[in-house]
Amino acid sequence: PPQPEWRYYHESSWRGKSAPSGTTGEFPSSVDDIFQEGGKPLKSTKSWGFVEDADGKIVSEAVMGAIRAHATHFILGMEQTLGTENMPESWDRWAPLYWRNSLINSIEEAFPILTFCAGHWKAAQVAIAMYAQWKKNRKNQLKKRQDTKQEPEPEEEVLSKIRAEKRPAD
Repeated sequence: PPQPEWRYYHESSWRGKSAPSGTTGEFPSSVDDIFQEGGKPLKSTKSWGFVEDADGKIVSEAVMGAIRAHATHFILGMEQTLGTENMPESWDRWAPLYWRNSLINSIEEAFPILTFCAGHWKAAQVAIAMYAQWKKNRKNQLKKRQDTKQEPEPEEEVLSKIRAEKRPAD
């Protein structure tokens, strides 16, 4: 049987360097491809449109959500193992090779549609995007925790309160 022609087999076609005719590397070539059944637009078309099924069609938002959830679960497991303070600043430059390869293998095993490309670039792109999102969310969570902590009272105020509590009532 003939192999389907995936628009984004090579990363360069997604990035727009040598996109197939009628595409920019950013959006699908067919307007029909950006809609789910029932005419509902895909939310992730711009950033996740490279995720194609075996027939070269962009996968549903539900599948993209499952891919995101899987990658996030992996990253949370990595955080438990390494500790928040030891997590790399960015995925593509600083994540240890063991973790990068493990996440790519895990995503591709769970979602074989991410293997419809050269050089594992689709799974790597998912990992980069999801790690950046996780990192941003984690920084915001830590900042909120710090913002909600009260400033410690000065030592003199604490001592005054203790003395006041120890004084006998009149």
